[in-house]
Amino acid sequence: MVCPNVTPSILVVEDDSAVRELLTFVLRQNNFEIIEVDNAETAQQELYRKHPGLILLDWMLPGMSGVDFAKNIGGYVVYLVTGRDVRHETLDAILRDLTI
Repeated sequence: MVCPNVTPSILVVEDDSAVRELLTFVLRQNNFEIIEVDNAETAQQELYRKHPGLILLDWMLPGMSGVDFAKNIGGYVVYLVTGRDVRHETLDAILRDLTI
């Protein structure tokens, strides 16, 4: 249920500034509140502060990967974003591992 006076928030976790800027631009144009960070450690801190309704998470982050970050959080809707060419079998294995 969406409350009419509440702006949905999205946490964008992307280390490539050009990609992050593009994502946030499009989302802001559609009236979403955006929290943008460039690494998993800062994303974890923002989860405690803001509790976003959705996380757009880069697969390949410096330090902790997006996949490992997603494994360590619960109760959030997460979309993994990647420019990598991922084989179907690899994606299936990761999704099985992330499913609770």
